[in-house]
Amino acid sequence: MRNASLLLLLGLALGGCVHVQEHRARHLRDAYGSYDTAKQTRLLEATIARGDQPEAVYVALGPPTVRFPRGEGEAWLYVGHAGESTGDTLTFGSRAANDWGGDQQELIVLFRDEAAVDWLLQPLSDTGMGLTNEAQRQRDAGELVTWRGPRINRDPYLPR
Repeated sequence: MRNASLLLLLGLALGGCVHVQEHRARHLRDAYGSYDTAKQTRLLEATIARGDQPEAVYVALGPPTVRFPRGEGEAWLYVGHAGESTGDTLTFGSRAANDWGGDQQELIVLFRDEAAVDWLLQPLSDTGMGLTNEAQRQRDAGELVTWRGPRINRDPYLPR
C-alpha cells in the first residue's frame, strides 16, 4: 500500500509539472491566445521564426540575458545551445528555459519594427558571460555598446 501511495504522489507531482514556456504563455495570455495553434505549438517547443513579435520570442526563449540597440532596432542575447534550424525557424535551449546540455552558444535575435528579422548564432566567447562575442565585435569596430544592464532587473513582459 505504501508503494502505491508513493507512486500516486509521484504521478501527481509529474502530472503537475509545467514547462517554462507554458508558464510564460499564461502570463502573456492575450498575445499568446491571438496566435494560431501551429504558432502556439512552435513557441512551446522553444522554436522562434522570422516575423515573431517580441512577446512570442519571450514565450519561446524567456527573458534575454542582455538587450541592446542594434542598427534601427534592438537585439536580444541568449546563452544556451541550438537545436534544429530550418533557415526560417530555430529551436534554442536557453538558460532561461533550464536547458543546460551541449556546447554553449550565443544567440542574438535581431528585432526591427517589433518583429524578429534575423538571428546570429555563434560559439560562446572565450571570456564567458562577462564579454560576449557581439560586444567584442562592436568594441573592435569602435561602435558604442549601450548595455541595459548585464541582466534585466525586471522582465518587461511580466505583469507588475
